Amino acid sequence: MTVEESTYVATLPLVLAELEVARVERVSPSFVRIELAGDELAEFGTPGPVFDQRIKLIFPNAAGTLPSFAAMDDSWWTTWIEIPEDERGSMRTYTVRDVVGEGTDTRLVVDIVVHEAHEDDPLDGAGNRWALQAQAGQRLVVLAPRKGHEFGGIEWSPGNATRLLLVGDETAVPAIRGILRDLPSDARGAAFLEVPVDADVLDDVAAPAGVSVTWLPRNGGARGEDLHAAVL
Repeated sequence: MTVEESTYVATLPLVLAELEVARVERVSPSFVRIELAGDELAEFGTPGPVFDQRIKLIFPNAAGTLPSFAAMDDSWWTTWIEIPEDERGSMRTYTVRDVVGEGTDTRLVVDIVVHEAHEDDPLDGAGNRWALQAQAGQRLVVLAPRKGHEFGGIEWSPGNATRLLLVGDETAVPAIRGILRDLPSDARGAAFLEVPVDADVLDDVAAPAGVSVTWLPRNGGARGEDLHAAVL
């Protein structure tokens, strides 16, 4: 698909485009990893390291269709909101796990936290439902930074701190992983990552030698209990 044939909104100061799922991997019981591809990602870029850069994903509606953003202008948000709720799909916030490739071969990698849903589950949101059935070839809409434009969405700002502390449960693991990946090699500190079960401990989290990484599976325990004690 060429840029001209895509739904790429080239005039906006952000990447707002419909992308194709190139790859899906259930990396652990609680994480589904997706790779998104499209010519539009040639324009993806941040002014510095990616760190905990957040983006928006729009998932298909109940009928499996996505809203079209073709030819939308700066009023795209109002236009999207005006689409009936059962037609416009659901927008959710995620962290960029990785950016791989370059140019039109750039792929955006996102880890989505999932759990097996049950009837009347208040945590069974649009992202969870979609990720549990995700397959290559499906499509999502992404809102992401565009080269040369201010987008925001990077919260990591340690200032002049010399020792760093990163703490979070599974929903924060992708953001913490991104920060650890992009820290300078002389960084010092500690990261504590709580996940639901032992099998959620991911062996692909890299950190500078001076930053220790501690995984804390709950394995049925109370959320935050072991995490709080470990941090203290």
